[in-house]
Amino acid sequence: MTTIELTLDDPLLQQLDKAALEANLPLGVFIQRTLTTEIERRRVRRLESRERESYRNLPSDPDDPVEDWESLEEWGDE
Repeated sequence: MTTIELTLDDPLLQQLDKAALEANLPLGVFIQRTLTTEIERRRVRRLESRERESYRNLPSDPDDPVEDWESLEEWGDE
């Protein structure tokens, strides 16, 4: 593990202290978990975006029975 020095403005540090206290965690642990969570959230968003783009790029298959049903669906919101 590496130790880093970080400069934070006072209002942000107060918010972090409060959130760590509410989570019943030491400040360092809270910051580590928060950063890890954010990095994971970004990774998942990137993967979801790539997946959506892959589906958009798939050619439509006219022989797919789902294609026929999509035009007949009624969702009740129209």
